[in-house]
Amino acid sequence: MYTGLRIVYANPAAAAIVGARSPEQLIGRAVLDFVPPEHRAPEAPGIPSQLKPNAGEPAIEHWLRLDGYRVTVQTKSFPILYAGEPSVLMICKDMTAEIGYEQSLRRNEQLLLNVVQYSPEAIVLHADDIVYYANDATVRMFRAFSASELIGRNIYDFIHKDFHEAGKRRLSEAKERAGTRLGFTVHKFTRLDGETFDAEVSSVVIENADDRFAGRYIQTVLRDVTERIAREKELLDHSQRFERLLKFLPEPIVITDHGAIIYCNKSTAKLVRASSKDEIIGKSIFDFIHSDHHQDSVRVVRDVMRTYDATPFQERKIICCDGSVISVEISSIRIDHYNGKSVTLSVMRDLTERKEAEELLIRSEKLSVIGQLAAGVAHEIRNPLTSLRGFTQLLRRELDPARFYYIETMLSELDRMTYIVNDFMSLSKPQLVAYRNHELADTLRAVLLVIESEALLHNIAVHWDHRGGLPPVRCDEHRMKQVFLNVLKNAIDAMPDGGAIHLKMEAVGDELLVRIRDEGPGMPKELIERIGDPFFTTKSDGTGLGLMICHRIVEAHNGSIRFSSAPGAGTTVDILLPIATET
Repeated sequence: MYTGLRIVYANPAAAAIVGARSPEQLIGRAVLDFVPPEHRAPEAPGIPSQLKPNAGEPAIEHWLRLDGYRVTVQTKSFPILYAGEPSVLMICKDMTAEIGYEQSLRRNEQLLLNVVQYSPEAIVLHADDIVYYANDATVRMFRAFSASELIGRNIYDFIHKDFHEAGKRRLSEAKERAGTRLGFTVHKFTRLDGETFDAEVSSVVIENADDRFAGRYIQTVLRDVTERIAREKELLDHSQRFERLLKFLPEPIVITDHGAIIYCNKSTAKLVRASSKDEIIGKSIFDFIHSDHHQDSVRVVRDVMRTYDATPFQERKIICCDGSVISVEISSIRIDHYNGKSVTLSVMRDLTERKEAEELLIRSEKLSVIGQLAAGVAHEIRNPLTSLRGFTQLLRRELDPARFYYIETMLSELDRMTYIVNDFMSLSKPQLVAYRNHELADTLRAVLLVIESEALLHNIAVHWDHRGGLPPVRCDEHRMKQVFLNVLKNAIDAMPDGGAIHLKMEAVGDELLVRIRDEGPGMPKELIERIGDPFFTTKSDGTGLGLMICHRIVEAHNGSIRFSSAPGAGTTVDILLPIATET
């Protein structure tokens, strides 16, 4: 309260507004001390406008505090008499914080409006299918001059007619899931100039306090993806052309993304013995690469992505879908922009035929060396052996019968040496071969009669799964008897404590299969791979020539002989011979 522009009364709340320590600090001070200088120009002599009585009408004024800061105050002024003199009673309320909050709220609202207005993404606010707001990006997207060309129009004026039903379902879903933004989906729209374009759209329902309509606002965000879809289509067309090219290449091709197989052609499926490409795609490349080569392959995959140069062909072992292991050569190169990615393309070459040819060449060279050796040995040894046997038989007539044991031992060993020389002779010169159509079952039956007594002596049973009506084989019967006899004698030798030999004969395609399986101790893989090598044997008294001769005989008949075994599982010998085509 003041009289003559001097404060005569102030309560503690008034003192707090202007920063006084107590009301007494204000008594006697001029009220003009609290009025900012720019507001002191009097409308009436000596009385600023904010100090004039306003009959209780609230007014917002700016005051100066004692510390120099300004505060916003709401005042109500009443004229009164105090101590017999005209005075003014002023009721004050500090509005600084409240006004500051309102101003901050208005600034934030304007900032938010600017963010939406100038957002690079098109934003539309609509209700009951009518557009109420469109930002600048929306105006540009639909090629309008201003938002007024869009506001007030039905949203289906801009959605392509083919997408009206999809749009309705989409908005219905947005209303059901109020407050949850739907994921982006692609619709087709129409610009004001009639051009159509593709856009991703996402909508969310926004609650509002506007009672002008019963519906709720829906905010929809649009992204023009016309160029992106065109690029994706171009990339897809490019990838499809690329895949068609790879599909019919004779070389196996594999494309991997960080080790995962994302494409392979038919040649790859054939190489790894898969029923289809689906059996391969999606798996890791390391599911097929043998564990012996994993570390090297990881290094190659890493290095190939650092350059555009193809790696040199490197030999690898791969595991086929049926569990078999084959050798291949692999070269890899980095390919960019395959379905938008940088991937690794690998070309493979099957080394199976090359390996077989190399093994055949090595075997031929070995046989050639053995043949040359055999020719010399047979020539130098066979005649002396004949003489030794003849004179030994003569000595037998003159010696005391009590010493016949020694003569028999000498003759037995001489016969053994003759047998070895004969094996050499079979390698050293071409054999006279008479090929005729034979029932191979008869040939095998004749051999079984020869070894029957020896098998019984060793407590070995022979089981023959014989099926009648098998086709004939064009072969040299005597040579095939030699093969069967050799294999069966090996089977008997493998079971000194008895057991069984299982025989099976059946037609397999255009070949006849003879399978001979024993119940012996079996052999590890490293020994199986050496069977047929010259002078390799597992028997203490063997020469290592018998199975080599068997190999040579079967190959001369355009057939094949295969061995399979494992420790503790016996040994199986498969002899395959082509079925006779001539009668």
